[in-house]
Amino acid sequence: MSYLSSKVKSQMYATWARLERSGLPSDIIRQQLIAVLGESLKNSPLKSLNNATPLSSQLSQAHIIYPWETALLQVGEQSGAQEKALDYLASYTKQRHETLSALRKKLSYPMAIWVVSLFVIPLPQIARGELSVTTYLIGIVCALSSVVLAYYLIRHVYTLYRHERLPSALSDAISQFLMLFKPVRIQTLYRYLSCMSIGLSAGLPADQSISLASRSFVGNSIRRRFAEPLSAVNNGNGVAESLKQCGIIDGQLYASLQSAELAGELPQMQQHWVRLAQQSDEPGKSFWIVAAPLAFYLIFAAVVFL
Repeated sequence: MSYLSSKVKSQMYATWARLERSGLPSDIIRQQLIAVLGESLKNSPLKSLNNATPLSSQLSQAHIIYPWETALLQVGEQSGAQEKALDYLASYTKQRHETLSALRKKLSYPMAIWVVSLFVIPLPQIARGELSVTTYLIGIVCALSSVVLAYYLIRHVYTLYRHERLPSALSDAISQFLMLFKPVRIQTLYRYLSCMSIGLSAGLPADQSISLASRSFVGNSIRRRFAEPLSAVNNGNGVAESLKQCGIIDGQLYASLQSAELAGELPQMQQHWVRLAQQSDEPGKSFWIVAAPLAFYLIFAAVVFL
C-alpha cells in the first residue's frame, strides 16, 4: 500500500495538468510523473504496468490515488474534461497540504514539551533514589516507541480507509465521526459539488454526475446519503431542488445553485465551489490548529497527573 503525501500529490496533479495541455503522448506523461513521484514510487508497481492501460487505472492499481480520484479522472479521460479534473485535484491536494502543514507546525511545540518532560519530570525521583536509571531509560524508550507506533498505525489505518480497504462497518464509523466536525462537513460538501460540476461539464447527465459526486465519500452510509438526490432528479426535479429536498444544501447555497441552473451555467460552477472551499478552509484550519494541540495537552495532562 503506497502512502503519498498531499504535497507530492499536488505536484503530481499540477505536472500532469501541464503535460496534458502540452499535448504530449501518455507514455511521455507517465515517465514524467514517475520522475515527479521519485522515491514515493520506490516499491510501487507503477513502473511495470502496461502503457496501454489508462494512467488513472495505473495509479489506482498502484494504490497511489484514492478511488474517488480515480472515478473523477476516468470521467475526464473518457469525456475530454481531463484538464478540469486535474486542475481541481491539484487545487484540492494543495489546499489539504497547506492545512496539514499548519497543523504540524502548531503541534511541534507541544510535542517538544512532551519529549522534554519525559526526560525532566522523573529526574527528582532519580535524585531521591526512588527511580533507577535503568527504569528511567526503559520508560523513555517505551514512551517514544509507543508514540512512533501509534503514529504509523493511525497513518496506515487512515490510508486503508481512504483507499476503501477497511471493513465497511469500520469505514462507516470513521466517516460518521469525521462528519461530526463542521469544518469537515463544509469541505466535503464543496468537494461533492465540485465533482458534480466536473461531471456536468464532461457532458454527463445530472443523475450520473450526482452518482459520481457521491463516490467522493468513503463509507456506504454517507455515500447513500449524498446519492439520495438521484431519485428526485430522475423524477424530473432540478439539481438544486433535489439537493435541497434531501437536506444537502439550503439558504444562499441553494439560491446560487438554482440561479446557475436556470442560467444553464451549472457545469461552470466548479471554480466557484473551489473558491468557496478555499475561503471556508481558513476557519477550518483555525479549528484544527486550536483543537489538535488542546487535545494533545489534555492527553498529556491525563498521562502525567492521573
